[in-house]
Amino acid sequence: MSFLLALSVAWLVVTTNSASAAVTQMGMDTVGSQAYGTTQSETKDIRVIIIGIVNMILGFLGIIMVVLLIFSGYQWMTAGGDEKIIDTAKKRITNAVIGSLIILASWGISSFIMTQIVNVTANQ
Repeated sequence: MSFLLALSVAWLVVTTNSASAAVTQMGMDTVGSQAYGTTQSETKDIRVIIIGIVNMILGFLGIIMVVLLIFSGYQWMTAGGDEKIIDTAKKRITNAVIGSLIILASWGISSFIMTQIVNVTANQ
């Protein structure tokens, strides 16, 4: 469990929004403006920000599920016939698969809802 905690803390540190300040300081904001016609300092729509946050959280949860599947498979293979360890690994694999299905369903539902919200509010 401490490995997952360390992995989540490392992920949060890596994905912080400090890169935007560094890009602006290096003059990359001007390059982006010239190349794509937009700058990073422009304000984003709150709907786009929410969609990005939801996708990022669900993607991170998906990574955790894959790590759990790999760890449980490794644990099962190296159990050496110990039924208690094998049962624990089987339960963890079953729970990871169920969790993956829940994540996939929640992504589909949230994607549908956010698309509908964007479509309804785009005309106003």
